[in-house]
Amino acid sequence: MRDPWAKTLLAPDGARRFLAGRASYGDSGRINFVTLVAECILAAPDISVRASVASPRKASQIRSAANRLHNTVADVADLTHVTRDPGFQSGLESLRHWSPPPERSSGSQKGHPERRAFIEYVAMRFYENFRDIHTEAVGEIVMQVWPDTQDRTVRNVLSAKRRAELIKEFESGQRRRDGADTVTQIALARMKTDRGIQTLVAEEDRVVAAILQLDPTKGDTELRKALLAVVAARTSSALAQQKASI
Repeated sequence: MRDPWAKTLLAPDGARRFLAGRASYGDSGRINFVTLVAECILAAPDISVRASVASPRKASQIRSAANRLHNTVADVADLTHVTRDPGFQSGLESLRHWSPPPERSSGSQKGHPERRAFIEYVAMRFYENFRDIHTEAVGEIVMQVWPDTQDRTVRNVLSAKRRAELIKEFESGQRRRDGADTVTQIALARMKTDRGIQTLVAEEDRVVAAILQLDPTKGDTELRKALLAVVAARTSSALAQQKASI
């Protein structure tokens, strides 16, 4: 690679050691690495904004909201195609038992939460792209945003236990994404019939009705918004694809 900035990103010891173990990938491995670094740096401001600490009270509200949604839709026969979907079940079950990581649950802003969130974000992106979390290389990327970051800071955040938790979190999310893709494909298949659009809209209306039963006065507002956004996106995408196929 001839780009000076790319060469700079590939020069640190951690990057060289990481890529040395993937020499068989050649230039494609280096290009993927540089692309990953660039995307992480561009995402840093947004990650910092989202690095707010979740208090125990907020975690309790999330669990309560998820439990209410579970109880609301559990015995609705018309929603079994949704409630029995593995992706839906996995996601809802995670919310029903969710709690923030121990280092975040106190409501304290100590320990530079923005940088900690960015370290974990880079680690997750590393695993997503390479199925590996190379702590030294992760630290070098973090230093592009926070130059005063020390190696031990990154090692403390990415302890063996935390790396295992991040990997588990990613794999769980991947299963939910795969489940969502399956639901979308089923919906599209149904839409190939004459009554496909009407069926989809009717099913989505039932889901929306259940979501709207969440009580915004009990901390459900954000969950309602998120779930409604998912429903709207799926419906819009499915209708657009069906229209294009006509």
